[in-house]
Amino acid sequence: MADAPPRGVADALDIQLGFCRSPDADADVLWAAPSFAPDHVDDGAVAEAARSSALRVELLFDRGSMHTLCRARGAGAADAIRTVAEPLPGGYTTDLAEWARRAAESDAEALCGAATGTLRDGSCVRRVDLTRAETVAFVMRLTNAMLWLIDGCTAIEIGPDGARWHLFSVWRDGALVAGATCFSFVVPVRRMRVCQFLVIPGEQRRGVGAQLLAAIYEAARSDGAMEVNVEDPCAGFRALRDAVDATRARALRAAIDASGGAAAPSMADVAAAKKELLLSNEQTQRLVEILRLRALDAGAAGAPAAASDDALTAFRVGCKRRLLKANDETLAHLPADERKRKLGEMFDEAADEYRRCARKLAD
Repeated sequence: MADAPPRGVADALDIQLGFCRSPDADADVLWAAPSFAPDHVDDGAVAEAARSSALRVELLFDRGSMHTLCRARGAGAADAIRTVAEPLPGGYTTDLAEWARRAAESDAEALCGAATGTLRDGSCVRRVDLTRAETVAFVMRLTNAMLWLIDGCTAIEIGPDGARWHLFSVWRDGALVAGATCFSFVVPVRRMRVCQFLVIPGEQRRGVGAQLLAAIYEAARSDGAMEVNVEDPCAGFRALRDAVDATRARALRAAIDASGGAAAPSMADVAAAKKELLLSNEQTQRLVEILRLRALDAGAAGAPAAASDDALTAFRVGCKRRLLKANDETLAHLPADERKRKLGEMFDEAADEYRRCARKLAD
């Protein structure tokens, strides 16, 4: 039997992320395991040391400044710190006193711009363009945490375009609750792209993400943007956006509910929703499918079985046709049977996501 392939350092290390509201590293810390490992965490020597010892690495983030403290315990600790922390774009320190000093001297909330709104729990939403070095440095420190919590996250490259980059952040009692970076561009109409989006662990599943995304939509509208799109969304953010868009789409939802979802909405209704909600073409089509399947499922209980089956079959065919077109590069080279199987899996996955979104609307 062949030996198992060597694991990377991310698998071997015990890495923990700590978020605290005070620069006292041992008080009021909310610990979270990384959801993902950044690309830079790949060092065979450190991984080998981790497998042969109780090596634990901790990255602590002060929520008032997002300064990072890195500390490690166990054999190979120094090498582990170099591997894990040195490539972080926002820098770090291993000195507790220095970390506390940096946190105490920081006024990150003031760097994050004027208040633009208040969430239901009293948290403050702020917006700032990334034209100041101090604000960019804060974004890089925030990215230190994002790298471990957002699939495929990388540091943004601002360059000379700081006025086109925006940071939206949520604060409560001097502590960061959530943050998102966005980029404005004109191709061929004005658009705003959401590039990074993070709700701090411990603050999730409280409606903060949905309210922050809604605030971004409103800011984009105020800027004259015609569309808000998302750069390579992960599954979690895709679900959040679906729920926010479906909640906002009152007129389109009513039009689809009126037909029971059996027929696609009119082009005029779709165009009106796209314009009102600032959606991309792809997200508009996805929203239509979410609302149609919701209406079909709701009407299935009271409809004759044959009519219900026919409507669902027609919906499935139309959805698969869109998925085939959207994934042509992936599916085109596959044999017919394999392509059919893969397309069926894609539809089932999409339908599961749509129904989860519909349940949130019902709640």
